[in-house]
Amino acid sequence: MWSDRSFKHDRWPESFRHDLAVQLHSMQKLCADVSAFQIQTIIGRTTRLPELREIAGAFEPEDLVELLKRAPQLQTLRLRPLSPNVIPLIESSTLSTLDLGWSSLALSEFQAVLKDCPLLADFRAGSIIGPPVAVEPAILLQMTSLRLCGWGGDALFLNAITLPRLHTLLLRLPREDAATNKTALATFLNRSRCHLARFGLYGCFESAAIYDCIRLCPTVEVLEMHDTVFSGEFPCESEVERFRQATFPQLRSLHIDVQVDNAWNHFARLVYKDLCTLVVALRSNGAPLEKLVISIEDSADRVGSGKCWFPPPFYARVLRRLLSDVTVKVKIHDDEYFEAEPQTIWWPPEAGVGDEQLEFELKDDPSF
Repeated sequence: MWSDRSFKHDRWPESFRHDLAVQLHSMQKLCADVSAFQIQTIIGRTTRLPELREIAGAFEPEDLVELLKRAPQLQTLRLRPLSPNVIPLIESSTLSTLDLGWSSLALSEFQAVLKDCPLLADFRAGSIIGPPVAVEPAILLQMTSLRLCGWGGDALFLNAITLPRLHTLLLRLPREDAATNKTALATFLNRSRCHLARFGLYGCFESAAIYDCIRLCPTVEVLEMHDTVFSGEFPCESEVERFRQATFPQLRSLHIDVQVDNAWNHFARLVYKDLCTLVVALRSNGAPLEKLVISIEDSADRVGSGKCWFPPPFYARVLRRLLSDVTVKVKIHDDEYFEAEPQTIWWPPEAGVGDEQLEFELKDDPSF
């Protein structure tokens, strides 16, 4: 992997290029957070890549087309957010995982990708936009994972597809027209008859709709809740009561992810007393809950080091008695130096050991 080269750097050491050229024929994985020019310098333009199974990077349209021809065994393709005119160029008979980052695409483009990549099982993007035309939903037996977590989308595209083998679904639930989106999700789940093991929603914790949607998936083993404009307290009494009314007989892991809305940042906090009550409510209803993961993004101006997000000693002991694995991860951004890497702290501290092994991330190209 390469992630420390300047985007504007246009020359690689000759010794590096020579050594890499020797290995291209046997290379199976390449993840490079560099510019499209640089990654093309790495892999060249004429050499076949017969063993390449996974690649992550930025590509110009013509280079992407050539890559798909030169890598006949490619299974995983991860691209930096790209322009819409690139999406129709993605065509592969071997691709099983496609990650478009935060890119949004029209429903017709999504349908074209599914047609041109018949083995696609794992699809990730920002959002799918556009109401479906009045046709019979397409049945896609191979799709097992669908993750759409960006702004601007909704769940209405689900009216166009049926995914009977889906086990992972992450969606954003817009505040506007939440009832229509809930209906689309409920109809999709009923039609697909899939048994979701992992389900996540991006929405507002204060909205009842997010809890109504969660209750549509009683088979989940991993439940994720994401609030990207968090401005209040979690959980409040009404939210605890909604969980008390839900039944998740297979739920083993609960993930709470919040990004603090700095416009209302003086209100944001976790209420650990009620969080303990929430855990007790889930377990009392039969959930074999073992793991709780809390992730917070906040600003240094508001919380300093970020340790104020950690549980007080008493509730830390309570959570540890209730669960075998409790982790709090706090990512602090410096508002004065926006481009600086955020600082990450953990509770307990040993939870951060090995964090460098997390999934490789493609950042936006700052030259654009």
